[in-house]
Amino acid sequence: AEIELGNGLPDVRSTEQCLEALKQAGFE
Repeated sequence: AEIELGNGLPDVRSTEQCLEALKQAGFE
């Protein structure tokens, strides 16, 4: 699942930041 979100990002840490931003927005 992370691959779909992160395939346009430079590394996994950027994906984690994206997922964390989604959590804060209410998309747990």
